[in-house]
Amino acid sequence: MKTAIILAAGIGSRLAPLTKDIPKCCIEVCGKSIIRRITDQLLICDPNMEIIVVAGYKSDVVRNEMRNYPRNIIVIENKEYLTTNNMESCRIGIGIRKTATKGCLIINGDCVYSQNIIRKMYEFEKSCIATDSSRYNEENMKILVSDDEAIAISKSITEAQGGITAIDMYNFSAEDLKILHSIMENYSASGDRNKWTEVAINDLLCLEQTRISSVDIAGEKWMEIDNHDDLETARNLW
Repeated sequence: MKTAIILAAGIGSRLAPLTKDIPKCCIEVCGKSIIRRITDQLLICDPNMEIIVVAGYKSDVVRNEMRNYPRNIIVIENKEYLTTNNMESCRIGIGIRKTATKGCLIINGDCVYSQNIIRKMYEFEKSCIATDSSRYNEENMKILVSDDEAIAISKSITEAQGGITAIDMYNFSAEDLKILHSIMENYSASGDRNKWTEVAINDLLCLEQTRISSVDIAGEKWMEIDNHDDLETARNLW
């Protein structure tokens, strides 16, 4: 049984004034908040899976949004969300997992996906990064691929370099997740905690023993929601 960590601590300032009273993850797309949409899709794959939501900004609103879910859905708080980035939220989430011997999905809480994407990533047995080869997005992380394996991830990778858009969803085996968590722990211990999760993932990709696949979801519907135009696009998709 896999677990899932949903990173949902951000403010969403580019979505103001919608985010004045609620965090970005609680904005609705077609009648359902982003965070509940992702959670419900994961529960379709496995109703008993452990799902850890890492909140921050207006965490009480997130807790209220998730109040009717069963006990296997846990809301925790990154209390330092204003001075840290989502790597710290991810580190905290990984650290409290009860099923440490199992694989884990890591998902950003500001994205909407088709059910097929969620299921495909849930069912993939090895460590992988979800990508969309059909579109190159400046705002998104990009990966470089060699022999069907990811070798680097960064926002700065260009289309000319062969960059493929990553869609903010990752699946790690228990072994790879343990190494990833160790990398994050080292950053946190050194006081370098204002980094994206993908910085640690890139460090993992640089290790010689690492083998992480790219899973192309081209043709499926998804949207990362950073601003009002993104929100309108997402609402038109569904």
